[in-house]
Amino acid sequence: MGSFGHGSAVFLVASLVTLVGVCYGGSDAPRGVAMGFVFDPKAKCDPPCEHAGICIRNNTCFCSKGYEGETCKYANCYPKCKNGGICLRPGKCRCPPGYGGRYCHKVTCDGGCWNGGECTAVNGVAKCICPSSWTGSKCQEALCPQGCRNGGICVAPGICSCPEGWLGGACHTDVTQHFSPLWLVAGFMLCALSPA
Repeated sequence: MGSFGHGSAVFLVASLVTLVGVCYGGSDAPRGVAMGFVFDPKAKCDPPCEHAGICIRNNTCFCSKGYEGETCKYANCYPKCKNGGICLRPGKCRCPPGYGGRYCHKVTCDGGCWNGGECTAVNGVAKCICPSSWTGSKCQEALCPQGCRNGGICVAPGICSCPEGWLGGACHTDVTQHFSPLWLVAGFMLCALSPA
């Protein structure tokens, strides 16, 4: 039988049976602890292991998945939290202002960006980049390139809301100078453009 004799085969089979017996038949090691560990069922850990960690030798913890440190006190996140985020529990990061997502990998603007604005990092700070017709920290203010005169307010891109007595795209037409009353109908004054 070559270099493999009858005695070697019996030893090999006996070793496999013993190994199978140890793995399946009731090792003293807790579930999930490999047999290569030196496990002492009477071991004491002070301070105790946290987060379901197992004391395998005196003052030596075997940490459950997602935790690390001498007493399994610290959560670990994989992938690691980005942009200065702190791992709270496995897979959950606390993100600093301006960042979000499971691992703090997304730039976020507090309150979001309105009117089609996009949140992006500018010199490490989250900022809304607004479309050309909007401005403000959240793109909440409309722009009226023509300007709104005489106390008018820009309410939408290019649209002014004019105060009483003023009309026109920029609130530039004085109603009292350019219109004359025709008659009062049901509480509304109807006006006609007076000849210039």
